[in-house]
Amino acid sequence: MKVVTDSSMLEALGPPIAEILLHVSGAAGASVGIFDGRTHQTHLAGFGSRDVAAGLVPDQHTVYHLASLSKSFTATAIALLVADGKLSFEDRMCDLLPGFHHPDEAINSHSTLLDFVSHRTGLASKNALWQQNGHELLLGENDTLPMVTYQEAVQPLGKRWTYNNFGYDVLANVISQASASSWGAFVTSRILQPLGLQETTTALRPPEENWARGYMPGPDGELADVGRPVIAAGSVQASCKWRQEHSQRPSHLLQGCSRRVALRD
Repeated sequence: MKVVTDSSMLEALGPPIAEILLHVSGAAGASVGIFDGRTHQTHLAGFGSRDVAAGLVPDQHTVYHLASLSKSFTATAIALLVADGKLSFEDRMCDLLPGFHHPDEAINSHSTLLDFVSHRTGLASKNALWQQNGHELLLGENDTLPMVTYQEAVQPLGKRWTYNNFGYDVLANVISQASASSWGAFVTSRILQPLGLQETTTALRPPEENWARGYMPGPDGELADVGRPVIAAGSVQASCKWRQEHSQRPSHLLQGCSRRVALRD
C-alpha cells in the first residue's frame, strides 16, 4: 500500500481530524504529527486551544500530560529489563517486592509480573482513591503498595482483564528496584533519549512556556478547566516533535523481546 505524503493532501485532513479529535472526544486541543516510514517528519498541525481562556493554539512543541498513555512506557521499561535479564515475566510479585501482601492467597503468592502488566490481577480499580477534583493526586509515592493490600479481588487471578491504575504504580516500584534508579530516570535513559524524544519528559514540571491545560467536558459538552495535573516522576508529558538525528527506530528498542499475552486457562 502506498503511503500518501503530499503535504496538501495531509493538510486537507485537518477538518476531519479537528472534528474527530476535538468535537467528538470533547478535547480542547490537539497536536498532530504524521511521519513516513523512514521516520521523516512530513506534516505537523495544531487544532483547538491549549489554553481556552487565553485563546492559545497548540503546535508541535506543545507539551501534553499523557495520563494513562504513560502505561505504555512502563510496559516497555519492564520489557527492556526482561531483555536485560534482570526480570522475567513469570517472576512472582511477592518475590520481587517483599512489601507486597494481599489477603487473597492466589494474588499474594501467585500473581506475576505479567499479570500486573496485562491488567489481569483481578483487583478492583478503586480510582476514587487515586484522584481528587480530576487532577489532584491523593496518594504519595510510597502509599500505593500498602493500598493494594486492601483492594479486594473482583475477578479470579488471570481470568479476566480488569483495568487497574494501582498495578502500574506497583510496576514502577519493580522498575526502580530492578534498575537501581527511579522510574523516570530509567524511562528517560532507555526510551526517550534513544528515540530522540527531546520534548518528552518525566519531570514533575516541564518548561512553562508551551503546555496544554487540562479540560474535562461536562454533560452539556462545555469544557471545565481542571488546571495542570500534579504528578510525580511516574507519568509522561510529551509533544509530537522528535529529533530524527542519532535516534533509534522504535522496533530496535525491544529487538528479541516480544511476548503474547493471554488470560490464564
